Amino acid sequence: MLSGSFLSGLTGTPSFAPAFQLGGVAASVVDDAKAKAKELESKASSELDSLKSAASKELNKTEKAVKSAAAPGIPLYTPKFYAACTLGGILACGTTHALVTPLDLVKCRKQVNKDLYKGNVDGWTKIIKNEGGFKALYTGVGPTLLGYSMQGAAKYGLYEYFKHTYAEMAGPEAAAKYKDAIFLAGSASAEFFADMALVPMETVKVRMQTTMPPFATGIVDGYSKIVAKEGTGALFASITSLWGRQIPYTMMKFWSFEATVAAIYKQLGKPKESYNKLEQLGVTTVSGYIAGVFCAVVSHPADTMVSKLNAPLKEGQAKPTVGSIYKDIGFGGLWGGLATRIVMIGTLTALQWLIYDSFKVQVGLPTSGDIGRPTIMPNEDVDDHQHLFKVYDLPAPTAISGRTLVQPVRRNPGGAIVLKDIANASNYVAQIEHEIQARVNLNSLVNELPLLVDLGHAKAYEFSLLTNFNSGDAAPVWMQPVLDDIKTIKTDIQTIKSTLSKQAATQARFQNKVLASGTVAAERVPFIDGTMPEDDLPALRYKADVMGLDIEQAERYCKGYGIKWHANTSVFSASKRILNHIGIEDT
Repeated sequence: MLSGSFLSGLTGTPSFAPAFQLGGVAASVVDDAKAKAKELESKASSELDSLKSAASKELNKTEKAVKSAAAPGIPLYTPKFYAACTLGGILACGTTHALVTPLDLVKCRKQVNKDLYKGNVDGWTKIIKNEGGFKALYTGVGPTLLGYSMQGAAKYGLYEYFKHTYAEMAGPEAAAKYKDAIFLAGSASAEFFADMALVPMETVKVRMQTTMPPFATGIVDGYSKIVAKEGTGALFASITSLWGRQIPYTMMKFWSFEATVAAIYKQLGKPKESYNKLEQLGVTTVSGYIAGVFCAVVSHPADTMVSKLNAPLKEGQAKPTVGSIYKDIGFGGLWGGLATRIVMIGTLTALQWLIYDSFKVQVGLPTSGDIGRPTIMPNEDVDDHQHLFKVYDLPAPTAISGRTLVQPVRRNPGGAIVLKDIANASNYVAQIEHEIQARVNLNSLVNELPLLVDLGHAKAYEFSLLTNFNSGDAAPVWMQPVLDDIKTIKTDIQTIKSTLSKQAATQARFQNKVLASGTVAAERVPFIDGTMPEDDLPALRYKADVMGLDIEQAERYCKGYGIKWHANTSVFSASKRILNHIGIEDT
């Protein structure tokens, strides 16, 4: 365990009791001083153990945060990853749109004729009564299921692809800084292509839902009738309006979802990785519904246009255009059926994100949110976890039998630690781990002890870079929880050091007071920052040593011990205060 070796080496309990021998009364005094010192040391040890335990827990949390990037499953940003996201998009979009077909049916008809129904319940009641029972509520469900399955495949799969691609093009720092722009650009790019897959079935669906009785019995019948009467181009006639509806819709859908997820976790006060998968899916659902409300409002005018453009024409009626429709219905008419659509899209979007993220969790992927976390630790498939290494132009870790590993050198040894240094260190650790795995398949692990020692040094080197990482580069979002934990650990360790220093100073002063006879050398008392006085300062073993200090030495001792020093302070008054502070003489 990293925490055990790290803390034991850094904070092992020192023994402060001096070892010397005297005879007679002096020996008795010294024994009493030793007993008192041991008592103080015991108290210090108890407090140290408590602090070490707290720091160890924090360090274990850090290890888990780092290793969470290596959870088994499908490696990120690989063909398998994008295939999984594509399948998740099919399940999320196709099933949910088909499920809410009754809402969509009423909404589309109200957009064509806002006075047709008073509301959802009135519409459903009339449809069931006049159009053949309950099954009539699912008019158009066939093209809905097929069309939105194809759209979902492209929307979610390409969104993950474009989001990652644009983030890599920007670089890790710029990607974290301008992540909103990446969310918007990635979603717009994905939806542009997704709508091309959707529009033929959207045309068939709207025609079926806005004609009473429906002009076709299903997908094939509707497709054939439109092509036979109007040509293949008619299936794509509403693509511009569809882009006008769906691209703003999808940009708002993904951006507001990502922003809401981030806001919720910020409000909760802990990073996403600290919650279990069920809790994360709860955040996904809430964020999805909130995103859906925004989506419905932003895209509703264009949705009305799509319904009007695809509505059946009356005998002798000229084919409408966007301009003629707007002139006819006005601005207010663009918002017909909005309340119904808010309910539909809010529910729809929440269900889509829940299904999509549930599927991702089932196949071993993280839940959605943020620009993505580069993998630090290696996955089982060596060739499929190259994201971090690609970002920094590093070779991917491979089995290295027969080659000698050399610890990487920092890019700027005398300057600040930067992200590439950490990436190199992570790559070094990964190569050793893969070498161990390759050898253990053939030999006993006992025979690989030297390599295990190398792995320990490599991990220590990697951790030392993380603990000292400052501002050479802006830390990306995925690294921040790890750095926050490390910061807490460093604070705890500093508290331990400070506690030990105070105990050492108290113990030394106490012993000096007990032995203040002028014939026994005093113990050196550390400065308040835990360091011992510099070697070029005289050691203060006897009263004469203190009284012999010059003005510059007295000033340095006073400042080291936290004794007030003024420009007019005399050497004599400073020396008396120093004597009192180190316990040689009370004043």
